[in-house]
Amino acid sequence: MVNIEIKYQLNSLNEVRRYLSGDSRIQYRWKHRQEDVYFRVPRGRLKLRRYDNGKSELIYYRREDQEKPRDSQYHLLALHQPDAALTLFQQALGVLAVVRKQRELWMFRNVRIHLDWVEHLGEFLELESVVDEKTDHATASRNLEEIQKRLETRFHLVPQPKGYLELLLERNSLPLSPHQSKEENGQF
Repeated sequence: MVNIEIKYQLNSLNEVRRYLSGDSRIQYRWKHRQEDVYFRVPRGRLKLRRYDNGKSELIYYRREDQEKPRDSQYHLLALHQPDAALTLFQQALGVLAVVRKQRELWMFRNVRIHLDWVEHLGEFLELESVVDEKTDHATASRNLEEIQKRLETRFHLVPQPKGYLELLLERNSLPLSPHQSKEENGQF
């Protein structure tokens, strides 16, 4: 699977949220808390994602870190035994870091608009234009460019070339253990 994505650090999720909610072409879908446990792998990134609704999935992806829209090749696997999978991957690969966030999903055509509050890092806007059987790469690029230009112009956004994992590791933060209660942290 492929998507074309770009990320921005924000000063105010609320301003962007107000703008999105006022545009009839953009639809709100959901809001969830997520925990991503990243494992040590030789190429790409591998994480186990847990949602506050009990859903869990394993995600492997590869992409370049850059300030312009970039392709991300990814694979998803729904997990029905996330605790067992976590134990297995912890023992086999080791945990690199844990990223916790609250995410809202909005949609513009095939473009996922994520409004993220990331623990230890702050507020972000992430755009992901999905390439699939309904939307070819050229159309996905055009759709992303359209919403990207509107948002960049209105909010004077500066692209963030790195992912949350890299930003967290750069901060030298001590990620919480994946077994620590979300409530202990005070944010979720």
